[in-house]
Amino acid sequence: MTWNGEHTAGLEHAWSKFRRKAFALYSLSQQQDRSASGAALKKVLGPFDLVLLGIGGIIGAGEQSTSCIGMTYELVLWCYGSHT
Repeated sequence: MTWNGEHTAGLEHAWSKFRRKAFALYSLSQQQDRSASGAALKKVLGPFDLVLLGIGGIIGAGEQSTSCIGMTYELVLWCYGSHT
């Protein structure tokens, strides 16, 4: 796949749209108008999605703590001269 002007222009358009939407600043009156008009966030995650997200978080936290414990143990062994 080659990157020509068409692909680059599409990426630049997507990036500028993201910046406008993600970092938009609204005054208090604009926010109140938006909420009064019914513009709200949509619920897109169902119960099954939330359960899987929670399980993933638990597994990820367990992996991090296990790796930290292992690194700490190796550091203690190294500091006390058990290394060769």
